[in-house]
Amino acid sequence: MQSPGPHNCAFSRHHARAGFTLVELLIAMVVVAIVGGAVITNYISQQRAAVLVREMAQLQQQLRGAIYVMEDDLRLAGFDPTGRGGAGFGITDIKPVALTGNGTDAESRPALQVARDWLPRRIVRAIHPNAGEDTNGNGVLDAGEQATYFLRLNDRGATDLMRRLNDWGGAELVAENIEHIFFAFAYEDDAGNIAHQGNDIIWTAPGANSVNEINMRLTADLTLQPMAVPVPLDRVRMVRVWLLARAPHPSSRFVNTEPYAMPGLPEDVRANGFGDGFRRRMLVRTIDLRNMNL
Repeated sequence: MQSPGPHNCAFSRHHARAGFTLVELLIAMVVVAIVGGAVITNYISQQRAAVLVREMAQLQQQLRGAIYVMEDDLRLAGFDPTGRGGAGFGITDIKPVALTGNGTDAESRPALQVARDWLPRRIVRAIHPNAGEDTNGNGVLDAGEQATYFLRLNDRGATDLMRRLNDWGGAELVAENIEHIFFAFAYEDDAGNIAHQGNDIIWTAPGANSVNEINMRLTADLTLQPMAVPVPLDRVRMVRVWLLARAPHPSSRFVNTEPYAMPGLPEDVRANGFGDGFRRRMLVRTIDLRNMNL
């Protein structure tokens, strides 16, 4: 009898389909987890970097826009083509202003008020549509010719830089999240020159109780010392402005230890930073009051 061949055997061998072992599947899962984690980590890092760049750019733009508006008003301070305005035009007030309300209190911040005998023609027409004469250069302080810069507490617990024009209504926003501001003044001495000590300009600032005069001197370490002879406001010839802007939100895993060379800040902040999670930018600008004492 013929023996059964390999093809007709009842017990022929079964060939299983090829597949993955459990070890191979586990290795694949680990690789996918590692690659996916790296992709997500990189995305989060890039997202944080983009947010940081955007916030820093916004801070820088806030500072630039603020100083542009302030420069425009300060360069016109004292403009009095008829010479009839007297002390009504120029630096007209340097008293600090409270963060809320219009008075002065223990939390008041530096403020500055300037006036000039000029307004853009379009604004004059808006204010005096039926005026029979031009209100520019008439020797009288008209509406909108006096600007006051100050900080105001907002509903987010931060402070904004505001600008108020006389007889114009409420204050208008100049820049958001301006945390600190400071003004220093260079003045004309008895010889008609900018006051110097050696090769350095003497910068001054108002004290807590000064009224229409500057009675403190700014030292090299940005502290204030009393002056023997106060300086009247009509002798101011230059203004140095410090603006410090703060990001609206704190950054994660960041501690601000950057020193800020700005008068009016506590000594430890000037040396070691704020020690919080907010990023900041500071701008310093010196503005020549070219219309003073003309």
